[in-house]
Amino acid sequence: MSKIKLPIAAVVAAAAGLVVLLGYFLPLPALQPIRDLLLNWAAILTGVAVLVGILNMVGAHWQRLSQPKNRDAASLVLVLAFWVTVAVGIWLSPAHPVFRRIITHIQMPFESSMMAVLSVTLTLAAARLLQQRRDLMSILFLVSAVLFLALAAGLFNNPLMSLMANFLQQIPLAGARGILLGIALGSLVTGIRVLMGADRPYGE
Repeated sequence: MSKIKLPIAAVVAAAAGLVVLLGYFLPLPALQPIRDLLLNWAAILTGVAVLVGILNMVGAHWQRLSQPKNRDAASLVLVLAFWVTVAVGIWLSPAHPVFRRIITHIQMPFESSMMAVLSVTLTLAAARLLQQRRDLMSILFLVSAVLFLALAAGLFNNPLMSLMANFLQQIPLAGARGILLGIALGSLVTGIRVLMGADRPYGE
């Protein structure tokens, strides 16, 4: 019989996952400090990974600005906004009301404009999809996009249409919950496979 070879990183990951999992289900005092320590390490590593990703993105845009040709104004805006945000956040601290107000007044209009662009883009994509494929799903996609745009614009004002609109507005919530449940179940299955050694994301 051939020996089963598991990499050390996968064994460590499986052991850490089992300790954290048992720490949630078994009221053992010895597991609680280890579980909290592992979760704190995971949070720190996640923060470092996000910071490395942000610095990588800023570095890529800085390289674009350093090129003698094909410079992009959006890269300049991103780099300036990043360093201004970092400087103001360090000077005032992220919990300062002025800093929070500045971020909110910039972030909220930007998110609203992005959602508006996304809604129009989805409607145009649905129209183009209907031109290429005239099937039931394409028609439903276009009708739902136009219908929910009309609901968001407040075009249904009479009581009957308002009642129907309230019913239709629950459909995206149900779909979002279904997607979240699917993500949760997929993450659970992936975690179980890693714990059992079936998946080895850390190499052979």
